[in-house]
Amino acid sequence: MQALLAAYGESDGESDGADDAQAGKRQRTAVSPGMESMDESKPSAASPGALYNALRPLSLPSLPPPPLPAAFPSDESDASTRPMRQFAHVDGHFATHVFMPVSPPIALQQSLSACMSELCGKDRSVQMIDSKAYHVSLSRTLVLTRPQLQGFAEALRVALRRCAAPSLRSGQLCQLTNDTRTRYFCSVSLSSDARSGAMSAPTSRKEADALIDAVDEVVVRYGGERFYAERRLHFSVGWSLKSLPSPLPQIREGSACRGYPVPAHLVVCRIGERETTFELSAAVR
Repeated sequence: MQALLAAYGESDGESDGADDAQAGKRQRTAVSPGMESMDESKPSAASPGALYNALRPLSLPSLPPPPLPAAFPSDESDASTRPMRQFAHVDGHFATHVFMPVSPPIALQQSLSACMSELCGKDRSVQMIDSKAYHVSLSRTLVLTRPQLQGFAEALRVALRRCAAPSLRSGQLCQLTNDTRTRYFCSVSLSSDARSGAMSAPTSRKEADALIDAVDEVVVRYGGERFYAERRLHFSVGWSLKSLPSPLPQIREGSACRGYPVPAHLVVCRIGERETTFELSAAVR
C-alpha cells in the first residue's frame, strides 16, 4: 500500500510540475487587454470591421497646393516670344513672303552684337534676332490658296530672270514698325554701294528697284499688295513689343559697323513652311 502511495505521490508531483510549466507558458504568452493573442494555434477572434480599421491608411488632412513663384511666367509674358499672325488661320490658305537672306561679314556682325548688347542693357524686353535669320524683305506678306502655290513660284522664277543682284552697304541703325504697330524693330539700313565710283550708286539703286518691281508684278497678279512706297531696304537685328529706347546705339565714325558690303544674291519665296530659292545673276559694272 505504501508502495502504491509512493508511486501515486511521485506521479502527482510530476503532474503538478507539468501543470506549473504549462501555466508558466500561458503566463508568458499572455497579452494585454485589447490586443489579440499571438498564439497561431487558435483562430483570431477579430471581426472583419476591426481588421479593416487596422489596415486602413491613416487619413491625412488635405494640404493646399504650393504657391507659384513670383517670377512664374504667365500666358501674357509667353505671348512676347510667340510669333504673331498677320492673318487669321484658315485651312488651305498659306502665308507667303519673298525676301533676300543676307550674311554680314564677321567684323560687321561683331559690331552689331555690341550694339544690341547695349540696347538690351537699356531695355530687357528687346529680343535679339539670330544672325541666320537676317533678311531683306522684297514683298509684303500675302495669302495664297493651294491651287495658286505652284503658279506663284513659277511666275516669280520667270520674273526674276531679268534681275541682277544689287550691291548693298550697311548704314546706321534705325527703328521701324510693322503695319499694325504691334512690333518694333531695330534695323540696319542699307544703301547702294557708292564705294567704287559715282556711277555705281545709281546703277545699284536701279537694280534694287527693278528687283522689287519684278516681285510686285507677281504679287499683285495673285491678289497681294504692292511693296511700300518708301522702299527702305534694311534687315532687322532685334525687336520689341514696345517702342525702342531712344537714342539707339550710334555707329561711331570709322567703326567697322559702318559702310561694310552686305552680300545678297539669293531670293527666297517662303510659302507656309516650304521655301523655294532663286539665284540672281551677277550685276554688270
